[in-house]
Amino acid sequence: MDYTTRDDGSTFYIHIKDDMTFDSYKEFKVILDDLKASSLHNCNIDMKSVNFIDSAGLGMLLLLQEIATTNNIAVVVKLCDGQVARMFELAKFDTMFTIVNEAA
Repeated sequence: MDYTTRDDGSTFYIHIKDDMTFDSYKEFKVILDDLKASSLHNCNIDMKSVNFIDSAGLGMLLLLQEIATTNNIAVVVKLCDGQVARMFELAKFDTMFTIVNEAA
């Protein structure tokens, strides 16, 4: 997993690339720590460049959602068609996240 983060003073932006798997946890933990440390109330996760996500990757997103809920942070996830969108649908993530489907 490769990622970048930034904030514009009101929104914490996360852009994730490549596969999001169990092996990504170390990198994702840094994202979680940065989100916890921010005082922002919006988080946008761009996952349009993620080609594959496994159950561990979904679990990492659940950890992020837990932090967001605890800290009153609204989360928006950008996806495109493919395996990641299908996994989100199967896991019923549309009930936990605001999901925007966009072309890659």
